[in-house]
Amino acid sequence: MFCPPPPPPPPKPTTVVVWVHGTNPEQFLPSSLARMIHSTVSLFFHGKTGLVKTTQLDMQHYPFLITNILSQCAPHTFSREHFYTFGWPGKLDLEDRKKASCELFQALKSIVAEYITKDNCPPDIIVISHSHGGNVVLHMAEIEDTDVLRLHIKKAVLLACPVQKHTKHLIAHPMFGRIYSIHSHTDMIQIADPQGFHVPRKISRPLFSQRHFEPHPKLAQACICWKNGSLWHPEDTCIQDHFLKKLTKALKSLDKIKPRRGLFHVEFTLLPFVRQLPLVIEALDNHIDKGTNCPTSCNHDIILYL
Repeated sequence: MFCPPPPPPPPKPTTVVVWVHGTNPEQFLPSSLARMIHSTVSLFFHGKTGLVKTTQLDMQHYPFLITNILSQCAPHTFSREHFYTFGWPGKLDLEDRKKASCELFQALKSIVAEYITKDNCPPDIIVISHSHGGNVVLHMAEIEDTDVLRLHIKKAVLLACPVQKHTKHLIAHPMFGRIYSIHSHTDMIQIADPQGFHVPRKISRPLFSQRHFEPHPKLAQACICWKNGSLWHPEDTCIQDHFLKKLTKALKSLDKIKPRRGLFHVEFTLLPFVRQLPLVIEALDNHIDKGTNCPTSCNHDIILYL
């Protein structure tokens, strides 16, 4: 009897990772201080707008280093070949974030079309954002998409994202598969941006940004702390930048005084934490998969010590 060959397996989607930076401190610091840190800022904000493959960046740019670290820790998820960074002006301004969100949306739609042509299926998109880069990501859910093929973000990883009334409800949008809000209660910058002055002649509440979203089944909120201080590897200090070296030295000194502490705002972009990020995402996935995504504190947080 003739047996027909089995059907070919369905196409396997490629995992595409996009890093979205936060607010550029040069946009709001006094000019004298902005000049002092310009060289350091240029390491984190490479000056190229739009979606750029991180492998095309200079090896001294932090997104390039982040790609290397993540691809070493979890190569199946964070492939160098499919890792991008999204550059935007980084102004501390609501309308600027909305504009950047539209540009990110269109760039991701183009990427999806490219991968469909290549793989015969859309990619799995993971977006990792820092600070107000998270609000740039969330604002994409406000865009009216008339295309038959809708943009879908499998995982949106929000690092120290200021939770604002303009975007906090958007985590429930079907564009997002899962949302990870990763933060620290030591980080005061996350909640320092006033959000109550955007309407002329009217002050609305809450006046400042918040730290927590309302609980949602596809949301995992994690408070991150160091167990025994941040773990620095030799390659983490390879960049020859004066201010970055001073910052690293200060953090190492603080770890000796208080090793069991929460992370500061900038630490969510530094390599000691980035190296732990795949394990953090895995732990939060387990909480959601097992249905144990329950708050371990009054702030709906899952407490993770690294």
